[in-house]
Amino acid sequence: MSVLIPNTIRFTGRIWIDANDTRLLGPGRIELLEKIKEHGSISKAARAMNMSYRKAWRLIDELNQFCLTPAVLTQKGGEKGGGAEVTATGDALIMYYRGLEKRFADFMEQERRAFVLLVRTGVISSHTYRLWLLNFPVWLHRYVSCLLVFLDYPRFCLASW
Repeated sequence: MSVLIPNTIRFTGRIWIDANDTRLLGPGRIELLEKIKEHGSISKAARAMNMSYRKAWRLIDELNQFCLTPAVLTQKGGEKGGGAEVTATGDALIMYYRGLEKRFADFMEQERRAFVLLVRTGVISSHTYRLWLLNFPVWLHRYVSCLLVFLDYPRFCLASW
């Protein structure tokens, strides 16, 4: 059996925001918004991500339809060749999502530390202990219910005879 090395334990996860049974926002759309901002074009952003233009356009169109104001404004090709611009709404979505990722990473690190403490010492962290206290009434009710059934078991057996 190997010894637990705290630095090797990792909690991982990704964040997706769904609405109406549709993936609204996640790492891919945020990266696409950032690439559009960088390149000024959906096609160049798609190329930079090794994504088809059609898929990139569909992802942006779905996002624009969901938002009250568009996240990306597009211009049809012409002398200047068209382009795309991330709006204030798109910028706000990027900032919100990147902040959410940071808060999620902080939460996961806190839980990783609590887990390491638990498996190394058997001690429940104060965070986990608070959760246990919040759920204590539920657990107590289940325990008492089981106990009452157990105490009533002899009468139940006699009644079934």
